[in-house]
Amino acid sequence: MSVNTSYIELNLKDEESHKDIKEYLGLFMKMSKDEIRRWIQQLIKNSNQSENQEEIIELNEWVERHNPPINQTDFIDKLAEKSQNNFMYLRYVLPAIATGKYNDLSLRGLPQGLDEYYTTHWQRMDMENDDNDINVRILFILVIRGDAISSNMIADILDEDISPVEKILGEWVEYITPKKVQEGDEEKTYYTIYHRSFLEFLQNQPKLDKNKNKRRFKEVNQKFYKYFNA
Repeated sequence: MSVNTSYIELNLKDEESHKDIKEYLGLFMKMSKDEIRRWIQQLIKNSNQSENQEEIIELNEWVERHNPPINQTDFIDKLAEKSQNNFMYLRYVLPAIATGKYNDLSLRGLPQGLDEYYTTHWQRMDMENDDNDINVRILFILVIRGDAISSNMIADILDEDISPVEKILGEWVEYITPKKVQEGDEEKTYYTIYHRSFLEFLQNQPKLDKNKNKRRFKEVNQKFYKYFNA
């Protein structure tokens, strides 16, 4: 695996060793901003944000910004420990660091494992806010579907305008996989939840628990099946 390649493809098997994780982190720390940008764009290559030109931070830069600066070896050791030997964790956390989402956190403050990472993001999404009902209903659709579904379909099912639906889906680019499909003269984007671990996390959230939110789930479920069985 060369640091000079335009992107790095992760092996996401949970059983990868602690040694492999640390080796990968060492390689990633040698990547330039352009190489990191290309890697992130490869992760979201089918997204509307694939041409995103936001500022990129090298891992060395993030490490050195802290006062006192973090030792590189300590950074690799600690992040490998926090990953719990799961490359999926790195798939999420490294781009988040590189795009400045964790500038306000210390090394100790980075999430511990995938569940804590998902929980942190859930909180940052303000998903417990009752004003975010549309966010919850969109997640319900993605969880119920469990397969690719277009933003147009989601908007039609929920009887919502397409613009807010696409805006919300665009904000979730780290967690859903977008794929553009040409249908006749129209290009549509289909979305699926990126990884089963995130799907399982969502299914365990009280806000999405179909037994605790029977009215909302029943309403969305009925609209979903009415749409696909009309």
